Amino acid sequence: MVNPLLVVGMARSGTSLVAGMLEKLGFDLGPSGQLSEADSDNPDGYRERRDFAELNDQLKGVLGMLADPSVCLPSDWQEYLGANKFVDQIAIKARAIFGVSPYWLLKDPRISALIPVYLQALSDPSVLICVRNPADSARSFSKKFEVPERACCGLWLQHTLSSLHHSAGLRRCIVDYDRVVRDPEDLVKTILEMFPGLRASDSAKLAAIGQVRKDLIHDHSNPVDPREMSPSLIAEVYDLCLRAVQDRVKLNTGGFDREVSQLWSEFEAWSSINPAQLAMTTYFRASWETEGQAVIEARAYIPSSKPQILQLPINANDWTTVFGSLTHIPGSYHVLDIWAFDSSKNHLPVEVKASPDIQIKSEGSTTQWIIPRDGTHFMFRAPPKCKGIGIKIASSVSVNEVANLASQSYRSLVNLSHRSVRN
Repeated sequence: MVNPLLVVGMARSGTSLVAGMLEKLGFDLGPSGQLSEADSDNPDGYRERRDFAELNDQLKGVLGMLADPSVCLPSDWQEYLGANKFVDQIAIKARAIFGVSPYWLLKDPRISALIPVYLQALSDPSVLICVRNPADSARSFSKKFEVPERACCGLWLQHTLSSLHHSAGLRRCIVDYDRVVRDPEDLVKTILEMFPGLRASDSAKLAAIGQVRKDLIHDHSNPVDPREMSPSLIAEVYDLCLRAVQDRVKLNTGGFDREVSQLWSEFEAWSSINPAQLAMTTYFRASWETEGQAVIEARAYIPSSKPQILQLPINANDWTTVFGSLTHIPGSYHVLDIWAFDSSKNHLPVEVKASPDIQIKSEGSTTQWIIPRDGTHFMFRAPPKCKGIGIKIASSVSVNEVANLASQSYRSLVNLSHRSVRN
């Protein structure tokens, strides 16, 4: 019986490490001549086949996914001219390389978005999804490929959610990179339970565990709480993954499928908001003076009915008056909390003065600001050693409604620009 395994997930999330451990346990990677060469980032090698990587890039090009790696697989991908031939090419190439090898694997982060295509080409594949703290993964990817970290967060969502969504119903396992680094023996045990026919000797198990080299762990300093990342969907997906790591039975019996479907729907709406539309919608800004010079910090964010945390850096050596503002298109906002913090992220006491247009609603010990549609401003005195301001907010509308409103506003502006040009 042949047991193909797809190792997927965001690049820089331990896919190479895990594939190396699987190789030591007895999985066939095919002839080494087509494996990507090692480099300073991965001196033990990537365990990624160049022939399949090239095929995946060609397929993504046909489907319009190559220019923007964060684009999801079209639901009607089989209707794209030339797409179906790749199913045959994958099947033929897999047979030619692996033959009747009982356990073999393909490791390529690109496959995360292409799982439905591989399901058409391979017989009953299993899926191993590598997950890493999204902040660490984004930082590592940004450093290696010189891509802005914000864009890397979108890639992390696309790779992780695509893998979860498209692998429903398959035998699968989620691997947490941080957990593997702490306890590689646990992953070896999990793999052998997942593939009971895989007979690994004690020396093979030790060799697999020995693949984890602490000196090669990248970008694990200055940890960032995923709850502080935007969009808040990142934290929700990461939390689901960590829960699924703990309960593989629930993962493989559909226990997480409904939650994954809801997150996938929200991600599709989020990804439909292009940067030009986002630039018109929502900003969190703070301004203050230091040494007689005005300083402004701002960040765009995507409105969500689920609470999210936004933060801006502030450098106050003395008591500093800070003016903050929130601007957005749709609905009203609920500000659930607002605070300042020092260099260690400890909260600092501040007294915030809100503008008169803000409704203040108190429920027990909780106070909310209800901000009107057109945005608002507020002011507070930042204490010495203040390094930033944080705010926890939730919109009165869902991300799907935001996507529609942003798209409408963007089209209106484009139409107005076209009329101005014609006039």
